[in-house]
Amino acid sequence: MKQKILFFIILLCFSINTIAQTDNLIVAVSKFDNYSKVSRLNFMSQGISDAIIYQLQKLKGLTLIERAQFNRVMKELQLSMSGLVNDLIVRKVGKQLSADFMVVGGFEYNPDTKMIRINARVVDVETGVIVDAETVMDNEIYADDLQKSIAEKLKNFFKRKYNLEEKKKRLPVIQRRMTPKTISPQLPPITDYKSFIKSFYIDLHKFSQSNPVNPARNYKEFIKNFFQK
Repeated sequence: MKQKILFFIILLCFSINTIAQTDNLIVAVSKFDNYSKVSRLNFMSQGISDAIIYQLQKLKGLTLIERAQFNRVMKELQLSMSGLVNDLIVRKVGKQLSADFMVVGGFEYNPDTKMIRINARVVDVETGVIVDAETVMDNEIYADDLQKSIAEKLKNFFKRKYNLEEKKKRLPVIQRRMTPKTISPQLPPITDYKSFIKSFYIDLHKFSQSNPVNPARNYKEFIKNFFQK
């Protein structure tokens, strides 16, 4: 009987969690295509995608498709990332992922001007309509900033269009308990440093003589007693 009740509670919790998640917009972000085929810029294909995911996960009301699930669907459909140029294929992949929106795009490099342009679009999986398109462009030395910039633009689109709020950052609370051991004693001002140092070494020598086996055993007590004189 207890096992049946426990199973029912687990099932109920799972159902509530599933219902809560269905209220979220489900978004899949693909890798970005390297249109210019410049090998030294291949890192941006994954980098842009990661930057977008990082920004979108800050929003309440969005559920992001996991990378492993996305790759599995692409493999099942025998598609490469370059195949997502066609919006009909984008819709097909999106429906397979049960996504509401697909974020796709690519980037191109101009060797004459050394400029990189990133194009991104958000496709409504149900209708196939492009609901947002963003572009950023700058010199290749600012490649990292370009990735962050396109990600910020897409985050702001979802935030504005669907009235989404950003998740509050949880800052660690550091509490320090003040005990008598952590409070430094108030020392009298030292006016004659030579006399002070001389007195310190004389007392330390006497203390060492009185503790020949382990002079440092009561070192803390010696320091405490010395400054309380």
